[in-house]
Order: sequence, then structure tokens, then C-alpha cells
Amino acid sequence: MSKKSFITLAFVAALLAMAFFSFFAARTVNGHPINHQHGGGDGFHQFLHEKLALTSVQERQIQTIEDTYDQQRQALEAKLRQANAELATVFQEERSYTPRVQEKIDTLNHAMGELQKVTLAHIYAMYPHLTQEQQQKLQTYVTHALVQPPE
Repeated sequence: MSKKSFITLAFVAALLAMAFFSFFAARTVNGHPINHQHGGGDGFHQFLHEKLALTSVQERQIQTIEDTYDQQRQALEAKLRQANAELATVFQEERSYTPRVQEKIDTLNHAMGELQKVTLAHIYAMYPHLTQEQQQKLQTYVTHALVQPPE
């Protein structure tokens, strides 16, 4: 393998690792969809519904935000899966770092960025419905989730 090919392969591998890290970091913040009426779940939603001691009024107010976010998240995760599949196809077809490779990486990065934006926007949309103490707990949780490596 030539030095140029090795560098290209290492660069693409680093980008893929970054993409997967970003995706799993977003999943850590998101948690998995759960049925809020029955409790349980994991990740962010478990924290939200168990650790913040939400009132029934807050639960109802936040439910609308959660429902909207869940639809957005599912659509963006589908885009991420599609972008990953397209990048994998191009990676198999190209033997060097071409504009096609860059285009697929840009598409993947855009989808990840959109997921991160809607994730944080949905969290900020909850703030007006929370007490200052709950806001601080939520801020601490999200900050911690963003800097912790995925398991």
C-alpha cells in the first residue's frame, strides 16, 4: 500500500470514527424512545422523568415537545443510516479521496449536525416548563453526556 493510500484510508477511518462517536453521543443524550405513560426507559428520558421530579402539569407540557422531537429524531436517524450506507458504497468504489467521497462525508456530517441541533433545541424548549433547580440538573446531565465517551 502506498503512503498516499494509507493516509487516505487513515483519514476516512478517522472521519468514520468521528461520525459514529457523534451519533452515539447524540443517542446518549436522546435515550431510546419510551412510553412515557408507563415510565421506565433509559438514558435521557429516564433521567427526565425520574430524576427531575416533574409535576403532572410539567409532564403534559413536555410531552408535546417530546412527541415532536421523537418524530424529528426518527427522520434524522433514517437520514444518518442512509448517509452512512451511501458513504460505505462510495468507499468501496473509490480508491482515493475523491470529490464523491467528500460529498458523502459532507452529507453525513450535515445529518449529524441536524440531529444535534434538534436534540438541543428540544432540550432548550423544555426549560420554560422547569424550575431553576430542574433546569440546572438538566444542564448538568446534558453537559456530562456530551463529554463522556460512548460505552
